[in-house]
Amino acid sequence: MVQPSIRLLLLCVLIALVALGTYSNARWLAAEAYLRFAEQRGESPETRTIARQAAGIALRLQPFSARALQSQASSDLFLGETELALNEYESALMLAPADAYLWRDNALALIYAGIFDQRVEQSVNQAQTWARKSKQIHLSLAVAGLRVYKQSSPALRAMWMNSIQFAYWYKPDAILWTAYSADEELLLCDGRVILKPESNVWCAAARWRHG
Repeated sequence: MVQPSIRLLLLCVLIALVALGTYSNARWLAAEAYLRFAEQRGESPETRTIARQAAGIALRLQPFSARALQSQASSDLFLGETELALNEYESALMLAPADAYLWRDNALALIYAGIFDQRVEQSVNQAQTWARKSKQIHLSLAVAGLRVYKQSSPALRAMWMNSIQFAYWYKPDAILWTAYSADEELLLCDGRVILKPESNVWCAAARWRHG
């Protein structure tokens, strides 16, 4: 038979585990609430400072949360704390190296900071690798790629083109408009994106516009 002292010890351990689980769950729920609040406030320039504070609270509640670090980095980036934001993105990637959206955001943050080194190539490659069929990721990379195509290396241009081709087949209007506003219409008319560009009306207008 189990001695009373041992039963009491087991009961105390069980109670402690339940209490610890309840406490951890409460911290997680609170962190999620602050993150949702941060994401909502981060959409407006006037409330990004508040968003940053909320993300910081979420990070204190969940110190190993890549999402909390990502939210804080996003706010810091738009608040002008570029170096801090990029460091936070790097830390978040160490916690979630298979997060395609985080790699995508890191690439966009680097571009926003005017950086076009190997880190951008790695981030775009990882985002495309971990989310080969993600329409949302390919669309955002395609739009970014069209806007910075001229500043990009040959290797990065090839990656941009992968997303541009993918995104064109389900969001052609968005790609056409972005190419037009970025003055990159002819990039779509070399046979890789728009099929039969020689007989395409949009490409004909693009060729006329560019002489």
